[in-house]
Amino acid sequence: MTDVFHSPEARAVIATTEAVNDEGWIVRRRANPGARIRLFCFPYAGAGAWIYRAWSDLLPDLVEVCGVELPGHGSRIHEPSCTRLVELARQTAAGLRPYLDVPFAVFGHSIGGLLGFEFARTLRREGSRFPNRLFVSAVAAPHVQDRANRTDKVTDGELIRTLVELGGTPREILEDPELADLFLPVVRADLQLLETYGYVAEEALACPISIFGGMDDPLTAREGLEAWRDQTSASFSFRQFPGGHFFLNTQSDEFLRTLSEELERAANDCVREGRR
Repeated sequence: MTDVFHSPEARAVIATTEAVNDEGWIVRRRANPGARIRLFCFPYAGAGAWIYRAWSDLLPDLVEVCGVELPGHGSRIHEPSCTRLVELARQTAAGLRPYLDVPFAVFGHSIGGLLGFEFARTLRREGSRFPNRLFVSAVAAPHVQDRANRTDKVTDGELIRTLVELGGTPREILEDPELADLFLPVVRADLQLLETYGYVAEEALACPISIFGGMDDPLTAREGLEAWRDQTSASFSFRQFPGGHFFLNTQSDEFLRTLSEELERAANDCVREGRR
């Protein structure tokens, strides 16, 4: 299976200083007007929408994959990053509103999972169309987040070593001083999203939530993943895969097969419920 974190392309995207994303908030390999469900994919800390570029070819044709390009990332690298999670969710809801015209689901990995969750809550507050399904990967539920381990005092060298150990960032970026100078401030800004996040209790979401995790993830314990059960009044599912924090890369065949099955069920639910 194609490596969704292919280093040369990641290097090119991170290094680009004049790229323009003509779709603003989303990046699509191609439009898929025949899709039955749209999947908004929120990236992890430091990453842009490019990490999901291969999914259009690897998920069923019934899915239109839309990578979410956040301010300060990828082709929007020269825009200021937002360091407040709830505010970023509000901005994202405004940016994605033109794309909420069809049934959709939300996927987020790590910090992207928390952003996807707050994005869904923002849509509910605003009375906008609501996601058919929320997929969250490799992050503890918001009401059990531990803010004790701060990274604002961590040196660049320590941060690079941590990123290398986790394995989600192409080494070429971390080992190239010029690219690292571009990349590390983006990572630090994203980590502030977590460090400044204060969960506020609200009514549980009405959409099903599916949670994924790595069996050997050093950042997220099983208990934290299972706690997402409290955030939905609908169905809940939880599955772990072999691997660490970036199991979705190392176990990509099995993970994407599972995600495909879940998306097909979500699309069928839309048909049964008459959503279009």
